[in-house]
Amino acid sequence: METEFKNYLDRIISLVKHKKKLYGVVVGRATYRTILDLEQNTGDCTCLVGFDCKHVKALKYAFEKGKYTEGDSEFKAILSLITATIPLEVKIDIKKLFKSQIMRASCFLNDYMKNGGYTNLIEAVGIIYSLTLLAKSIKENVKKLREVS
Repeated sequence: METEFKNYLDRIISLVKHKKKLYGVVVGRATYRTILDLEQNTGDCTCLVGFDCKHVKALKYAFEKGKYTEGDSEFKAILSLITATIPLEVKIDIKKLFKSQIMRASCFLNDYMKNGGYTNLIEAVGIIYSLTLLAKSIKENVKKLREVS
């Protein structure tokens, strides 16, 4: 595994660990969003393989080499999937974030329909996947807050 995934270290633009999961963005032929469950040793990816692919294995390799950031919440870890350029400390207007990312996904899908570009389709899928995870995380956190109060 050492030589096979050594070159992938430069392709991982974001890798955040929260509890027993890794959340990573890997640049290949497209930009892939990847999650690895360290307990189950299984992962999901937005590439065509979809699970336990080379992108998942690259995350595991990077993790073993200590090339990750420790995230203090699942919300921030999922947020890192949407765009690796948003610092985790930034306060974010969730409504604006969702609106802008849905518009980005729509642009990628429209371009895909016109030009048939694989990378545009994968980018749109990655954004939608990340927003779905983020919405689920928000829902779970709201539910926890309601239970406490």
